[in-house]
Amino acid sequence: MNPPASLAPPPPPPPATTSATTTTTTATSATTTTTTTPTTTTTSATTTSATTTTTTTTTSTTTTTTTSATTTTTTTTTYTTTTMVPLNLLVDPGAESPGLAGWTQTGSSNVLQDTGGLEFAGYNPHTGSACFAGGFGLGGSPSSLLQNVNLLNGMQNFSAAQLDTGTLHAKISFYYQSYYNWLFPYDDAEVTITFLSDTNAVLGTQDTGYQICTSNNPGWCYYSNLYSLPVGTRSIDYKMIFTRNSGTKITAYIDDNSLTLV
Repeated sequence: MNPPASLAPPPPPPPATTSATTTTTTATSATTTTTTTPTTTTTSATTTSATTTTTTTTTSTTTTTTTSATTTTTTTTTYTTTTMVPLNLLVDPGAESPGLAGWTQTGSSNVLQDTGGLEFAGYNPHTGSACFAGGFGLGGSPSSLLQNVNLLNGMQNFSAAQLDTGTLHAKISFYYQSYYNWLFPYDDAEVTITFLSDTNAVLGTQDTGYQICTSNNPGWCYYSNLYSLPVGTRSIDYKMIFTRNSGTKITAYIDDNSLTLV
């Protein structure tokens, strides 16, 4: 017999509910950003007399940002170097000026300004638009050009005391070429320098000897040498000489002369 409804047992309780609580913790740490700018190098050159002073400035900037604070550190390092850069004392060393300005014809025939192929095709300037050519030789051989270079208070502003230290040297250099014909000997080129006193007394003479370029035809060879400057020198005669050894023309060439004191 079923019990009366009023005496029925109570319904079972609902199942227990488990609730999980998740706590999210956010940790805030300082953020540091470092920015380094590229190194900036500024170079300036100042030429005074025979000395060139080169100043190089290197600047490095580092920026550090920490949350709300900014720190900027700038480091500047300056290097100064002084370098002797001897000047070429010759006027129109490469035959570029009209009429070969600065040079005096001193040979039996005239040296010519050759802009390329004047005497023979393919024999062109080493650099620039012209070179010195021995010429047509109408008056005979040799042909030559001379330039007197003043040293005392000249382009490099040397004093007498500096010139007379006994430690200076005259450095010369130039390019030369020779026309080649297997039937005939080469014509040759030569440079001489004469050291002169304040009264134009000769203190000494140096020469390169006869130079013949046989390695390149056509093409250029290079000559360079150093000579001691005699005490008392106040000027230098720089002379190019072109000598004919066959034919009628004087087919030797010089370009890019240089005379410096070192």
